[in-house]
Amino acid sequence: MSVRVVIVDDHGFVSSGLALLLNSGDAVEVVATLDDPRDVPEALTAHRPDVLVTDMAMPRMSGDELIASLREHPHAPPAVVLSALTSCEAIAAAFRAGAVNYVFKDAPLAQIAKVLVDAANGTSTYSPEVTSALATQFVHQAPGPPVELSSREREILTLVSKGLTNRQVCRTLSISEATVKTYLSRCYTKLEVNDRASAVRVALEKNLLDD
Repeated sequence: MSVRVVIVDDHGFVSSGLALLLNSGDAVEVVATLDDPRDVPEALTAHRPDVLVTDMAMPRMSGDELIASLREHPHAPPAVVLSALTSCEAIAAAFRAGAVNYVFKDAPLAQIAKVLVDAANGTSTYSPEVTSALATQFVHQAPGPPVELSSREREILTLVSKGLTNRQVCRTLSISEATVKTYLSRCYTKLEVNDRASAVRVALEKNLLDD
């Protein structure tokens, strides 16, 4: 089944062109394109998409403002930012607002489609540029309380950061899927998050993953 996506970009030709390209494959179905982020809440209710794709720099409402405004929306899906902005500040702002991934507009179509499918499935694999930006942004922040992950927790979270599912992780490490879930739950508690994407993001920011 295709991943259902709503795209919002103030440049209509961008969202329409991307929709045409994504709809040419089997993995993603664009169910709506919008040029005004203020129309997103109604579109989410009407279409119930699996993923929201938003630009970052828009005149009526920025992408991070849009994502933050949808936190209490009953049908808010995972949000992915697709933007030409490559600054560490823009990337960090998107993740702080609640984005699960950030992709540059010049990324290959296959990469964009994979990010959307991963987001719908609750996983996230960050590009080297995004990983570097998150790490750089963290270096310039005031240090928070130290977080310590066990070697097994780091190992599992590192595999998750590469896009592996729980089943793939358990096969890779020759442990049960229940054990993987237990370790991930411990990671969530230590990192003060509630999902895989947030755990990976925070772990990247705090340089807690294995190379």
